[in-house]
Amino acid sequence: MARIIKTIEIEGQQATALFDTGALYTYARSYLVTDVPRIEAPNPPRVALGREIIEIQELCFIRGKIEGLDFVAEVVPVAELGQADGHELDALIGARTMEQWEIRLDPRTGTLDPSTGSGQAWRGSGGANPPNSRSCSLVICSLVIGTKFTMYREHTIAVVVPAYNEEVLIGRVIETMPDYMDQIVVVDNAGKDEIAETVRDYALQMNEWRR
Repeated sequence: MARIIKTIEIEGQQATALFDTGALYTYARSYLVTDVPRIEAPNPPRVALGREIIEIQELCFIRGKIEGLDFVAEVVPVAELGQADGHELDALIGARTMEQWEIRLDPRTGTLDPSTGSGQAWRGSGGANPPNSRSCSLVICSLVIGTKFTMYREHTIAVVVPAYNEEVLIGRVIETMPDYMDQIVVVDNAGKDEIAETVRDYALQMNEWRR
């Protein structure tokens, strides 16, 4: 289990974040996520957070920056996260978010390891787009259809939808997904339309559709 503390940005605000591979979910203090889209968890899971067991009642969809790289994530809002290594924590970045953005930790140096994927773009260009690349800061909007996990043939199912300027059609794609899908990940491939906002709007409705 690796842990590193970094200052990141969440919804335009500076936040002290613990990157922890031992945590599954990503958490943020409530004051950082007051005006972001939310969905209720139809079957709230119970998880260990510090020394407490909490029930996840809702998820928020946030935007932020990690070392200059834009990211989008689903987070669990909490009142307090406590301290780690003498730092008062505002956020905890869990394994799901790190896997989604290909973030690896190097505990020896206390840095994010840029060996693969998005991390290489962070270090190699200081957050700017690398040469001969359309973009190194793709917007990934993750819509959680349910936390109960329907376990189709004893497996949870996620679908990744790559999209380039598909704002008009993306709604139809989302609406016609099979009911046994546990998660939809829409990848905005640096298009010029407002697909990210469209997907965020659908995320707010998703809980009603999938009851």
